[in-house]
Amino acid sequence: MAPHSILECDDILIEIFQYYHPKYLQGPGDEPELKVARNTLACSARVCKAFLPHALDKLWWRIDKISIALKVLPAFRAVYVKRSARGEKYTDDDEECIYVCRGSHFSLRHLSDTVFQHLQREIFPSELHRFCQYADKVRELHVSGEWRPEMQTLVLGQVAKLIDGPLFPCVESLVCAQRGVNAKLTGIFPFVISPTLLRLALHLAVPDERRISRQAFNNEEMFGRDLDGLSPLIAATCAQIQQVALVGGWCPFSMATLIDACNSAAPLVNYAPISTLLTPPNIIQLSDRTSWIQLDADVARPLPPLRRLELAGSVSIISKLFALCDLSMIQFLGLQFESKTEPQSLRACLSDIALKVSTSLQSLQIQATTTTLDLNITVERVIFPLRTMITLRSLRIYIQLPAKGQCQLGELHSIAQGWPALEELELHCGSLSRSLQTLFDIVSVCPRLRVLVLPEIKLFPLSELRVHGLSTHPLRIAGFDRGDVAKPDDDLRQVAVFLDSVFPELDVQNSMRSQRSYMKSLLIPTVPELKTVLNDILEEIGQLRRERERVHAI
Repeated sequence: MAPHSILECDDILIEIFQYYHPKYLQGPGDEPELKVARNTLACSARVCKAFLPHALDKLWWRIDKISIALKVLPAFRAVYVKRSARGEKYTDDDEECIYVCRGSHFSLRHLSDTVFQHLQREIFPSELHRFCQYADKVRELHVSGEWRPEMQTLVLGQVAKLIDGPLFPCVESLVCAQRGVNAKLTGIFPFVISPTLLRLALHLAVPDERRISRQAFNNEEMFGRDLDGLSPLIAATCAQIQQVALVGGWCPFSMATLIDACNSAAPLVNYAPISTLLTPPNIIQLSDRTSWIQLDADVARPLPPLRRLELAGSVSIISKLFALCDLSMIQFLGLQFESKTEPQSLRACLSDIALKVSTSLQSLQIQATTTTLDLNITVERVIFPLRTMITLRSLRIYIQLPAKGQCQLGELHSIAQGWPALEELELHCGSLSRSLQTLFDIVSVCPRLRVLVLPEIKLFPLSELRVHGLSTHPLRIAGFDRGDVAKPDDDLRQVAVFLDSVFPELDVQNSMRSQRSYMKSLLIPTVPELKTVLNDILEEIGQLRRERERVHAI
């Protein structure tokens, strides 16, 4: 390796150059070739040193295994195993290894206990300093049961003792995925959590085919006991924690213990079965997307007031969840009905919800799939209970009909009268025979409306249009998911002049992109843009405005 005085760079950079420098740089001498090589390498070192810290920050921002960091220490060596008919053969007989590599999979082996009683080789201060340089850059850490529990505890404990603190002192996000029978929380948490931790996610994944087995049940019980014992440590160490995510089949009492321990510092809890949340006072947001809910009397307690709530599940599950929630302060509500829903059941559920949130809710988003083909049932009848939400400012409704199903949107004038503060309205459902009439029915009673998206557009004679005395309105975006192609006899110029006079602030470009934004919001691949009558009308409006600008310029 080239001397430090020649490279004029830190030890981390030397590690990179040791793999790329010419071999003759190691020997003494003043030959011209050697001087040129030294000067070139020194210049490269200065250049690399400028961007190296930024590159390392990016590379080490997130690591997916603890062993990635531990391999920086020379004491941790890999021994490759070759399998044959005679058994496994080690390609390296060095007893200094700490893990064994089979192909591309790393795992600890049942080697002699003396190998794991202590690190087989002394770690020098310079090596420990180099490890800390890397570990200090880690902000997001993903860990799992990589090794045998007793070996994992021993290895992490020894390194943490040498550092005299957590292995990753600046980590902000910790994701712990426990899979398999050998994983133990107690072998990881005491050595990786730090006071800087903001987000904690615990994933307990048991294969479906083993979920009904006694062994799987015992594993969940074991992880639950580990979490109970670690909850006080997590709460005491991570005083700044903001988010707790609990995923999988965690035992209710264990989840409740952790949340109670963090209740003074955890304002956000994601993906937790709602029945296990007791009464942490600072939880203001909750997202629950579990497919099962426990509603036992022992664990089902009313939740504290929530400001943001997202739920996904069947109508029955969502109805039960609302019975537990205090929604007197709710501001955002997202509902996703995952199973096919009868319109009558959906309306009954929305009616119960409206009774609890009508005085505080500002934003509502509903996604559902209906099962009916009854043409007598309109979307207006389904969402009629929402008319009492007088504080509503944003409403988005996505209702998917069965194949070849049709459903009329219905008259929305009377419902919209209950939304005087509404600013955004998107209705991605149903069909319209007189879409412009529906547009004026809504904007005439919603003076603050800025965004309006309807399912489709169809033209009809303007002489039949009722404007409800409306002369001008501050609508900025008018979008339609679909529409017919303009017909030769359509007077698009007349429609454009009329709409431009009523909606002088209409944004032509954003209105054209409304359909594409809708597809993207549903995670639907982009389809070729179809030019409908709406595009023609908006182009006419744009042409009118350009003509007025030219006249004013003259």
